[in-house]
Amino acid sequence: MALISVFAYGVSATNFTRLYYISAFQEVLMVALLVGAILIYLRSFRVGGGSRGYIAVYVIFILSLLSKETAVVFPGILFLIDWWKQRISIKRLVPFIIVALVYSYFRFVKLGSITGESYIWDFSLKKAGNSLMWYGFWSLGAPEFFMDYVSSGLRVLPRFFVDFASWAYVIIFLLVSLSLGFVGLVARRFMTYWKTIILGGGLFIGGLLPVIFLPWHKFTLQLGLPMVGVALIFGVLLKKRSFIAYSFALGYVALNVLSNVLYLSHNYTVGRADLSYRVYEYYVKNYPTPPRGSYFEFVNDTTDYGKQWGSSKQIAQATSSSNMFKVLYNDPNYEVYFEDYPGPRPSNERKIEVSTKMFTQ
Repeated sequence: MALISVFAYGVSATNFTRLYYISAFQEVLMVALLVGAILIYLRSFRVGGGSRGYIAVYVIFILSLLSKETAVVFPGILFLIDWWKQRISIKRLVPFIIVALVYSYFRFVKLGSITGESYIWDFSLKKAGNSLMWYGFWSLGAPEFFMDYVSSGLRVLPRFFVDFASWAYVIIFLLVSLSLGFVGLVARRFMTYWKTIILGGGLFIGGLLPVIFLPWHKFTLQLGLPMVGVALIFGVLLKKRSFIAYSFALGYVALNVLSNVLYLSHNYTVGRADLSYRVYEYYVKNYPTPPRGSYFEFVNDTTDYGKQWGSSKQIAQATSSSNMFKVLYNDPNYEVYFEDYPGPRPSNERKIEVSTKMFTQ
């Protein structure tokens, strides 16, 4: 069961963004810390377990919060584990709950709420259900970009078959087959493994709670911790040999490998990495030092990306706005500007317009 779960997690295409996108290391570290904390927690309360393990879990929880705020769900995960092991003790969980509450206060009250175009809270259960459905599809191996080709009512847009030709049919066939196979396996084995299936489902939904009400911020990147629950379910569903189990495992590997391959040419992390490198090379060659009395502004000189997603915004996403230039010029206050982001510009400096076409085409 353990080997099946680890293999399912390792082959998952949801890992692509976390491993390819260097700024996603916070997610990788947070998951590694919490999984380690869970293992220590389980061992600490066996016969002969001491308090040192409990203290270690407490410290690791704090470190995971310093890595990424979504670790705040950890007390709920410990409650699920206690329920699974039939040893619920609220008193034992109180210190974790206190840390989570104090952290949440400083993170969201003192530091302010998360801002950005995609960070729009919507507590509609319908939209939360839609997000949960997509996270479920991605957990099975569906490529992240598939969501962009599906309209309301799960109707696949014709351009999906134009952009991906025969691969589109393979993706749809495998996804539908895996969805039906998963439901069938759960229905067949729920009575035997119901507690572990509920634990895995709780880990999946609980891990998504910090983002489930952000319908415009759905990314496979968020599945680092929830996939632990999914992999746990796969472990109990597939450990008993049967035709449907073998078929499901083969289909799961095929879809995830296919998604990983397609990501190399279609995932935004790959495109942004290449784009940022081209911008970096250009500035190292042409502007190794910042010009005095001037500022850079990337302009929209291509219509490929449309009004809502201009080409200068593409550059801003790839360079993390001005952050690349702050590092390049070793100046934490250095600013560049992008046409897609209006606002005040330096009035006493000359504007140097930078074409985005030479980087995006």
